[in-house]
Amino acid sequence: MTKKLTHIFCLLLFLIVTSCTLESEFSLPNNEAIDSELLGLWSPTNNPKESVKIERHTDKRYKLTLINGDDQEELIAYSTTIRERKILTIITEDEVGLSYQFYGISMTNNSLTYSEVNNQIREEKFESQQDLYDFFLTHIDKDYFFKNPETLKKISH
Repeated sequence: MTKKLTHIFCLLLFLIVTSCTLESEFSLPNNEAIDSELLGLWSPTNNPKESVKIERHTDKRYKLTLINGDDQEELIAYSTTIRERKILTIITEDEVGLSYQFYGISMTNNSLTYSEVNNQIREEKFESQQDLYDFFLTHIDKDYFFKNPETLKKISH
């Protein structure tokens, strides 16, 4: 992802520039149907020129279109619920291969709040998908697990 598009990504939804969210070469299970309430156009209230369009990609995946003026970037994501908390997994690819970034998300009325998963909790790399999942099970209910919450408002469905 280019620096410019990474900056857009940060401004819109996920704060990638600072790489503060948990990232892994392993993913959480992709076994949850899409949530139709997530679908639509979302924007920060302080900058309506920036937005993210969330669309159905497959029965279990979303297509995220990050928009900043004329610039756009598309990403694929999916959600997993662990202990009644929804985690959005964003799939990224670079020259090394696929990697996964994790964000906590919650919706109330026409607001979508997303938070980074604290990447400073885990010091060593995950050895498997089960290791990653166990990490979430162990820490997801702790106050320190999610950080830097941001809220977006739904502009259209």
